[in-house]
Amino acid sequence: MSEKVNGFLVLRKSGTMDTVEPYKRLFRVGAKEYRGMERAHLYDIDEDYIKKKLPPDLHIIIKKNHEESNDLLFVELIRDLEEAKKILQYVRGKNDLSELIAIRSDIISEIKGTVDIDPAEIEWLGYDILSFGGDSLILNGIFFKPDHFSKWIPWINDNGLFAGKEQVQAYIDDYLQLASDDIVEDHIPSPYRFDAVRIGRVLPVNPMN
Repeated sequence: MSEKVNGFLVLRKSGTMDTVEPYKRLFRVGAKEYRGMERAHLYDIDEDYIKKKLPPDLHIIIKKNHEESNDLLFVELIRDLEEAKKILQYVRGKNDLSELIAIRSDIISEIKGTVDIDPAEIEWLGYDILSFGGDSLILNGIFFKPDHFSKWIPWINDNGLFAGKEQVQAYIDDYLQLASDDIVEDHIPSPYRFDAVRIGRVLPVNPMN
C-alpha cells in the first residue's frame, strides 16, 4: 500500500544552515534541531539554474518547480520522486549537505493533489506549521524567539517538530497573540493562512544513494 504525499523538497540538512544566506545560524534549541520545511530548498543548485549551467533535463525540473509555486500557496515542490532524486544526485556531486524530504498537508492536497511513495522509503519526522506565503511558525517562534515560546519547547520532538496535530491550533493561537504584539512576524499574503505539514525524510534505496 502506498503513502500519499504532496511532493518533494531538496533541503539543506539542519546542521548546515549556518552556511546559508540569509540565516547564517544553526536552527537549534538545546539538543533539538529544526528539521522542518524551511531549510533552503534547492540552495546548492539554483545558481547553476540561473546561470543555465544545468543539463537540460534538470533545468526543466527546476523551472517547473519554480513555475508551479506561482499560486495562492507559494509552496515550491518537485512532484515526481525520480526527478527529485535526480536533483539530489546532482547536488551531492558538489557536497553532502542536502537531503530529500517529502511533505503532506491537507490544504496542499486540496489545491495540488498528492503523489504516491512506498512507505518503506519514508521516515516521518513530525509536523511543521506553515504560514502559506510566509514561513514556518515553529522556526520563527520556538527557534528564533525561544524566550517567548519556552512553554512550547517540551512539546517539540528532537526534530524540532510536533509529534502530532493535537497542539497545533493552541500553538497558532499563541503565535498570533505574539504577532499582534509585534514580537514575531505575521506576514501572510495567502488567503489559506496556516496548516500543519507532515515532514518525512526520503530514505535511500541502498547505502550508496
